[in-house]
Order: sequence, then C-alpha cells, then structure tokens
Amino acid sequence: MAVIIGDGKNKGVEIFTNDKKSEGNNVVFAFHGTPLIKLLADKIWKIEEGYKAESKVFMPYTEEWTSTMSQARLEEEMDKYYQLTKQDLLEAKTIDVVAHSYGPIKALAFLHAIANDKTDGEKILAKVKNLHLYNGMINMEWDENHGIMQNIKVFIFKIRAFFCSLLRGEFNPEMPDVVKSLINLNKLKEFKPVTFIAYNPDDLLAPSSEQFMKKVRTELKNNITGIRVVNDSNLVQYTTNKHGTGTGLVRRFEEVSKTKSDGRNSNRI
Repeated sequence: MAVIIGDGKNKGVEIFTNDKKSEGNNVVFAFHGTPLIKLLADKIWKIEEGYKAESKVFMPYTEEWTSTMSQARLEEEMDKYYQLTKQDLLEAKTIDVVAHSYGPIKALAFLHAIANDKTDGEKILAKVKNLHLYNGMINMEWDENHGIMQNIKVFIFKIRAFFCSLLRGEFNPEMPDVVKSLINLNKLKEFKPVTFIAYNPDDLLAPSSEQFMKKVRTELKNNITGIRVVNDSNLVQYTTNKHGTGTGLVRRFEEVSKTKSDGRNSNRI
C-alpha cells in the first residue's frame, strides 16, 4: 500500500493507491462517500486493496466535509486530487471512475476539475472509458416524486450545506447535481464514457425512489446517449441498510463489467 499525501495548497488530501505503474495501463478512481475520519478511510481501503485489482487504483480521502460544499467549492477540493495524480492520468492508457453514496457527486466534480484544465484536460477526459455511479445522492432538492422520509433526508443534507455555506461567506451557491453535471460533461466532445447508474429504491440512506429515478432516467436519456440507469435491488446482495454491498467499489465495477460483457443477467457479489 502507498499513500499520496498533499502538501501546501493540497494539504488535508490523501490518496490511497496500490502503487502499481500507470504507464500503458488502466487507472481506476474509486470515490467512496464521505469518510469523516481517517480510521474509516483506512478500513475502506483495506477492503479495496484486498481485491488485488490488476489496474492502478486511486482512492481519494479528504479531511474536508465535502457533503456540505457548493459545486464550485467541491470542484476546488477535487482539483487537489487531480493535481496529485495528473501525471498518472497523462501516462495511463485508459481511465475508469467508480463511485458510491456521496461519491458520485465527488466523482463528477473531479471530472469537472479535469475539464477546467485547458492544457491537458481534454486529452485526459478522452481516456475515461467507464463511469459507474452506485446508490448515490442525485441532488439536494426537494422533489414531489420523493416520499416523506426521502425528502427529510434531502432536507438534512440541504440544511447542513446551507449553514456551512453561510460560514464560508457563500450566499445562495449552486449545489451539486448529478443530472446537471452529467449533461454538462457530455457536451464535451472528448468525454464519451459508458455511463452506468445503479440505484436501490429500498436504500435507507440515499433518496432513490422508483418514481424519482424514472424522472432522472428520462432526463438523462433525453440528453445523453449510451447511459444506463438501473434498479439493481434484485441483482445485488445488499447489506442491512440497503445502501452498500459490503465489497469494494473496484470489485463491484469489474463484476458489473463482466456481467455486461458475457451477457449474464445477475450481479451477485
């Protein structure tokens, strides 16, 4: 195991990696939710590292409360990851991005940070072949398609972000939105990954009712080609809170990819 530790303006950022060479090979970024303490990040990495992936894996960790950040602030935070791994991304042949829980919002902000690089961003984004988002927050807005409990979850996220924005001197900032981010990224001609969004209507943590995700699916498919939005509640063995599978993101990504390539209809991991 190796850990890339940020310094200077990148202080507070660490990136776990299996330390394999990226030149000529594939790089996978695994964005988990919001580990608020290093101890939790260490435990998550042990699961990821235990899979023994052939690809070079990066798992970002930050001390910042990313779930309370505006889109602009989140892109600034994700740019720290980008700067610390840019050379690996330039050397890699292909790049895959996988994310879970609050991770999809962070992953998309990371891709926006790359797009902001006018020198090398385009060539790096062209290497992104797969973007898999699992059981994630879509946005922090109330929606009529949510149930009462789901809107309560959204309200909790929204009120936390509101007060943290005030403390930072931000007034009415634009908050992260998966649908908007995906549509904006796909306007870039060089960015055309195979995009897969998995959700579970019974998830106890992420608001993802069938009715809400139907709306999300329609909006995305009207704007993006080659995207799949899938209810995988009957395909994946979830843990007790219906939010995760208890396995690493890289393993789940490779299992899903294998399922698609060989035509199987199940993804029991």
